[in-house]
Amino acid sequence: HVHHRGRMANKMFQAMVATELKARVPNARILGLNLPEWNLVAEPAKITESMMTLRGHHFNLDEAAWLLRSGTIDKIALDVWGQRLAYLGPPKRYRELFKPVARGREIGDDHILINIRADDILSGWHSKYFPLPYAYYDHVIETSGLKPVFMGQLTDSNYVRDLKSRYSGAEFLPLASPLEDFETIRGASHVGISISTFSWLATWLSEKAESIHMPLSGIYDPVLSKTLLLPVDDPRYRFYQVMFPDMEAREGLNLAQWAHHAHVITEWDRQRVRKLILSGL
Repeated sequence: HVHHRGRMANKMFQAMVATELKARVPNARILGLNLPEWNLVAEPAKITESMMTLRGHHFNLDEAAWLLRSGTIDKIALDVWGQRLAYLGPPKRYRELFKPVARGREIGDDHILINIRADDILSGWHSKYFPLPYAYYDHVIETSGLKPVFMGQLTDSNYVRDLKSRYSGAEFLPLASPLEDFETIRGASHVGISISTFSWLATWLSEKAESIHMPLSGIYDPVLSKTLLLPVDDPRYRFYQVMFPDMEAREGLNLAQWAHHAHVITEWDRQRVRKLILSGL
């Protein structure tokens, strides 16, 4: 039984974990799905005494599957986030689950699509989410040699106004529906992702992406976060260390000024990223 939490991308992760569990227990049924936008809806399960609950980001999927197969338990409740690659198979396994149901906007191969996460994280209330410094965008644009196209949460704020002023020659796409924006990202050849499960999933599931630029901060930090979403074996990805203020440093912070002056950007090779992952285990 999938107990959905969060927005669309979080629910997609939960559906993928349920799919992995079912792959280990073929006779099992997935209940509780509530992703009508992807045509994935299923009735909820009834609570029983022998119902096991998996929670958060850390759990033993293989053990849970064995308990279900053996009849020791008859149901598993997935109250999870499940944002760790160790729980998931290859991206192609989920492309069938999340077939395109909307049409995104076409991004030319000579452009790089930069996804902006702003909106609810601008206040800095969440320790693992924060807008990215402009130096990250500068570096990605300069090293790729591609023309930037910005999209995402571009509603009016000091950060977005400053962003539009700094990159006044770039194209800024208007916000569309979540499904349309998802397909815009999934259909782009080159993408600079934001700190966002939505942005991450759309590129990871993409069959067209040739280069994916990923900051190693917030939910992508394998040391400070409970997630582990760094596809070090996927040649499409390039990884960057970027400045990311802790909660104390955010008090009284002028976001636009910080984004303008935070210039520490380091591109990490795969071996260094692997060592970073090991240090967080």
